Amino acid sequence: MLIFVRRYHWPSEVSCSIATSILEDKSFVASYTEKSRTLLAQNYRFAVKLLDEAGIDYVRNGYEFLPPK
Repeated sequence: MLIFVRRYHWPSEVSCSIATSILEDKSFVASYTEKSRTLLAQNYRFAVKLLDEAGIDYVRNGYEFLPPK
């Protein structure tokens, strides 16, 4: 029974090897990160524009909800 639980809750050695290979490729990681940041910024601007046009209030930065120091 423990074998089956372990099998479905931890990554296999093959998965770990693949992930390690991907993360060791510095040019891929840099390219992926840059693309991710670009797409995140584009989608953020799109969402903000829609919310502003609809007059919907939202937290404009992640620090507005924190209590003052």
